[in-house]
Amino acid sequence: MAPAVQVGSRPGRRFFLSYLHHKPTVPNGFGVRMKRNSGAGGRLAVQMGCCLARADILLPRLDPSAPRTYAYARSNYPSALQTYAPSPSGSGSGETLACRGCLDSPLCFRRRGSNWMNARIEQRKPQAAQLALWETSDQTKTNMVALYDLAPRFVFDVFEGPEKPKIIEREFGFGGKRYRISLKPTMIKGPHGTTEKYLGEREQIVEEVIRRIATDRSRLTVRDGVKVRFPFTLTEVREELARVKHTYGLAEIREAIVLLNEVRITIEELDGKASLLSAAAFPVMAMRKGDTGETYVEFNPLVADAIRTLTFQQVNYDVLMGIRDPVSRWLMKRLHTGFDASGAAVQEMLASEIRRDSGTPEWRTTRNLLARMSRAVQVLIDKGLLDQVEALPVMDSRTKIDIVYTMILSPSFMTEVQRSRRIAKQNMEDFARLSGGAHPHEFVEVDPATSFKLRRAAKVEDAPAGHA
Repeated sequence: MAPAVQVGSRPGRRFFLSYLHHKPTVPNGFGVRMKRNSGAGGRLAVQMGCCLARADILLPRLDPSAPRTYAYARSNYPSALQTYAPSPSGSGSGETLACRGCLDSPLCFRRRGSNWMNARIEQRKPQAAQLALWETSDQTKTNMVALYDLAPRFVFDVFEGPEKPKIIEREFGFGGKRYRISLKPTMIKGPHGTTEKYLGEREQIVEEVIRRIATDRSRLTVRDGVKVRFPFTLTEVREELARVKHTYGLAEIREAIVLLNEVRITIEELDGKASLLSAAAFPVMAMRKGDTGETYVEFNPLVADAIRTLTFQQVNYDVLMGIRDPVSRWLMKRLHTGFDASGAAVQEMLASEIRRDSGTPEWRTTRNLLARMSRAVQVLIDKGLLDQVEALPVMDSRTKIDIVYTMILSPSFMTEVQRSRRIAKQNMEDFARLSGGAHPHEFVEVDPATSFKLRRAAKVEDAPAGHA
């Protein structure tokens, strides 16, 4: 039997690793309690202290002369385990052998020189089936919640002029219905005093990044049966922002999360009698001091409900984050939902409709507003999401008052949407199979083996044609 190492990064969360080729040695001296248990294989139990927030701090303490010395530590990713080894040069800088991405499979392989290491990993804590289906194995993908993501929750293209009202109200359309959204600002203390702030483009990007990280394996937990909580660190948000070429400092990220927690939004149907939603993007938030201290947020009820009912869809995250115009990012998601609902490769929208539903404010002159909307459409052509666009002016006498855009989606974009639809359908079928045909009205816990099967089925569905 291969020697095993039991690692617990916090109470109630354990990982079991069985190394098939090398017997790992864990050095003393950095807050690790070790106890060798009796039994087959000589099991070595290692309890990591919660102070070990960054594994790379441990690397210089490893013995560079011992090429098969491995350290196990709680990394910046609270729900993941990372395994490190000294570099072959003996510098102690280290090489990641089993990292967060490798943990998607219980049998992970990572090459180090000419040696192969097999690590069998099992997380024994039960997980809701819907959370496993929310996860994506491809970091270039993220999940979209249509109504929540298309609601004009953000304030951008702000001009100097009359003071904005305390509460901004906007109307928008979705799924053939009309809605009203109300945005209530919050007070933020800065170097020049206290100011009222709404959610802006920065908050849009930070929320998108946080939701993408939340699609990694085993990052989410269910609280009180309906709430979805996500623990993370500010450092990993900053690193992911840098990866997608959006640079914000830790102070800016911290303020963005505070705004996402404090700015309340209310969404209601214009023909309905009650509010559909009245909550912040992150209704609950706890932020510890320091860059690597664990922060957690609870997702907006619309996002939590979409996870529970499996009504989310995947979108191309790298393309989305590569778009620098917030109106173009909104339009990409709108065209995604439009094609998914109708199956029509040709989508038609008015410039005034794009302005209204995206939350773009009124411009002083119609000519400049129409030019602004045309630039947003052109971005999607440049990104390869649209093959062709016909812009037909709407005239009032000799004055151009609007533009009708007839947009032909590119084959690659339509393929992405069709793939997303297949995954959403597969998620429903997988859930129905394990729940005896029940609709996902509530979160259903499953054992680790079932969670792995769900992830594996999602990977097969996610694979390109000919690679499944």
